[in-house]
Amino acid sequence: MKIVFILLTVFSNLYASEVKESKESTIIIINPKEKTLNIQFRITPEFSLGFYSTRKKYDTIHIESTTSSGIVMGWLNQENKYTYNTFLINHGEKVVLEWGNNGLAAVTTDKIRKNELDFFPEMQKSLGNFEGTLTYIPHKRKNADSLLNTVLDLYSKRLYFLEEYKITHPVSEEYESQLRKILKYRQYYDFLDHCQIDGILNMELLLNPGAKSFIDSLLSLKDDENIYLQEALAFALKLEEGTYTSVYSKIKSAYTGSTRDFLLYKTISRAYSSLELGELVDDYLSTAESEVLKKYVADEYGDYGGSGLEFTKPTYNFSKESLLYNLKTKEFVSWDTLLKSGGIGYIDFWATWCGGCRLNLPYTRKLANEMSSGGGRVIYISKDKNVKAWAKISRKEQLPDEDSYLLLDADVTLISQKYHIRAIPRYMIVDRTGKISNDSAPHPNSSLLHEELIKAAR
Repeated sequence: MKIVFILLTVFSNLYASEVKESKESTIIIINPKEKTLNIQFRITPEFSLGFYSTRKKYDTIHIESTTSSGIVMGWLNQENKYTYNTFLINHGEKVVLEWGNNGLAAVTTDKIRKNELDFFPEMQKSLGNFEGTLTYIPHKRKNADSLLNTVLDLYSKRLYFLEEYKITHPVSEEYESQLRKILKYRQYYDFLDHCQIDGILNMELLLNPGAKSFIDSLLSLKDDENIYLQEALAFALKLEEGTYTSVYSKIKSAYTGSTRDFLLYKTISRAYSSLELGELVDDYLSTAESEVLKKYVADEYGDYGGSGLEFTKPTYNFSKESLLYNLKTKEFVSWDTLLKSGGIGYIDFWATWCGGCRLNLPYTRKLANEMSSGGGRVIYISKDKNVKAWAKISRKEQLPDEDSYLLLDADVTLISQKYHIRAIPRYMIVDRTGKISNDSAPHPNSSLLHEELIKAAR
């Protein structure tokens, strides 16, 4: 599905303009106090993470979509705490939201529609935030039973609020049906999201009878292309045993349409450092229906798929020596031999999947240029498992082939154990005799690095 998100400034007469029937939904915001409003869009799985912030007096949001939409509006209240309100927008609808003494409220002469748009804001006043980035459900930490009981109790209170609300604020049958689904699916998301926050979203969770029964009831739900359900399923599938490939295959056989594409995309994003990633990317780009998600995968993980560099790993004892593969010579060299090759002043341990590593590469490249005038070199050592991706991305990052190495068995090899190389990026300084003078050196953009390099060169 193609979704176009356009932001425009509203002109004078907000209520005079007419919106023609189309697949475009329009949200008009009247914000006379210029309050900072943070907006999250929940349209489809493809666009659920879109954010926008505004403090304009008048702002208009146009969303081109073939489905109904949802927006979550957040702001700091007088107690400096975030308030979040959800508004469900019908396909092709024009909605006006105005800031007043009680926050944002819908402005419309349609009483039924007014009741529908006001449901979540009114429920927020009684039961707290329904969703939002900083929303947290109080419970006994790291206790699945306490969390589950709290979530189920909250779900019951939300259903009760809906029943009471309908008595004085009638809503359409279609809206009520949609709302009941959202409330039901949200309880699963709340539970699994907070399990992840607590650090208990693991296989042990399934040993808890209550939690297992609850998760099984989620997995048994009919395939429904609803973002709240799909996000909950994405959490639950983290508990699946087996390889990423086996989980990926199970999803392909169990789900269809946008649900399948979204869950496969989530699986790929979890497999970012796995050797399986390349095959998953290739399959997704050739079989997924969502052009938007396919573009995300191609942009983020395209270098991990397709054809590329391969080599046969030699037999060696990784507990007694460390081997590295050079991108230019296509040959293996030991760690000791590399250090004795001369001229090395700085070593950058990185990986293609490490965002922090790649953010620092421009600084390392700049350092390499500065050191080259004095005969010094910067060596780039990757901890990647995917050889193809390492070769492609090393060149995309403009790292010289002759100074680019792949560390075999990176997690268990001798130097990883000796120097405790776990977290990356990690940097080392080599002195003029070829010995490590600092095995946890300053980052390439640190003001402390220059002095360290001068000491090592003496």
